[in-house]
Amino acid sequence: MPLESFALGQVFVCSVFYVLQAYREGPSGGPKTLRQRAARAHARRERRRVRVSATIVVGTDASGPSRAASDWAIARAASLDTSVELVHVIDERWLGLQDAQDSEVRDHAAALLAAELTRIRMLPSAPVVTGRVVIGLPSKALMDASVDADLLVIGTHKTGFTYGRAFGSKFASLASQSRCAVAFLPEIFGRTRRGVAVAADTLNGGLHAIEFATAEAVRTGQDLAIIAAWESESFNRRRSDGRAVSLATATTAARNFDARVSVRTRISDSVMSDALITASTTASVLVLAKPGTAPDDQTLATNHDVLANISSPVIIVGVTRAVASGSLVGRP
Repeated sequence: MPLESFALGQVFVCSVFYVLQAYREGPSGGPKTLRQRAARAHARRERRRVRVSATIVVGTDASGPSRAASDWAIARAASLDTSVELVHVIDERWLGLQDAQDSEVRDHAAALLAAELTRIRMLPSAPVVTGRVVIGLPSKALMDASVDADLLVIGTHKTGFTYGRAFGSKFASLASQSRCAVAFLPEIFGRTRRGVAVAADTLNGGLHAIEFATAEAVRTGQDLAIIAAWESESFNRRRSDGRAVSLATATTAARNFDARVSVRTRISDSVMSDALITASTTASVLVLAKPGTAPDDQTLATNHDVLANISSPVIIVGVTRAVASGSLVGRP
C-alpha cells in the first residue's frame, strides 16, 4: 500500500473515533445520559468512602482517662478495621532547664508509651497500634499529630483534660480548630448505654453531625435520638417556638441519609446544652457539631457546657474526612 494512502486511512479512522467519542460524551464533554452521570457520581463517592489509611490518634499519658480513651479507640478501630496511633506529648515547657532533667523527662515519656503499647497489644483482637512521643504545647501538638487522621481521641476528667491545667480552657477550642473529628472520653462511663444522641439542628454545621450520628446508629444497631430544645436566646425571650419544625426537619434529614435508621425524637423544655447533657447520661455517644462562623451561632457555648459536664463519649464533627468518606463511621 502506498504511504500516502496509509496516512489518509489513519486520518479517517482517527476522525471517526473522535466523532464517536464526542457523541458519547455529549456537547459539554461530560456523560451523555443521566444514568451515566449518576454512575460516575456513585463511583466517585465510593472512591472517597473506601479509605485504606484511616487512622485514629489517641492522646495518651498513662492516666486513667487516657486509658479509657485508648480502650474506647481500640474497640472502635477493631470494629472499623482501621489503625490506632498513640501520641504522648512532652510539654515543651518542661524542657530546657537542665540536660540531665531533659533526658529524664524524655526517658520517662518513652517508658510510659512503651508500657501502654504493651498493655494494648495484649488485648484480644487488638488492631494495628503504633505510638510516638512528640514535643510541644499539648493541645497544639495533638492537633498537629492528628492532621492526617480521621479522629482524635482524648480522655478527660469532668472539669479538665488528662494533661490537667496544661489545657486549661482550651479544651473547647481544640475541637473547633482540629482538622479532624475529635472524641472526648470521660474516665468512667457505663458500658451498657444505648442510643446515639444528636441535636435537632440542620444549620451551622448541624447537618454534618446528623449525618455522622445517623451512620453511627445504623452501624451499631442503635436508635438515633434527635433532641429539640430552646436556644438560650429563644428561651430567655420566649420568641416563636420552632422546636417542632426543627425536629421534623432533622428527622427527615436523618432518614434521607439512611432510610434504615430507627429514630426517637424528644422535645425538651430546657436550653439545648442542658437537654444534651441530660441525653448524654444514657446515650452510648453524643454527637455535636463544630461551631460555625454565623454571628448567631451558639454551638461553641453549647459544646463548652456539654464538655464541662461530660458523662459519655462525645464526638465533635465538622466537614471532615470522617464525614465526607464515612471511614470512621462505617457504612454497613
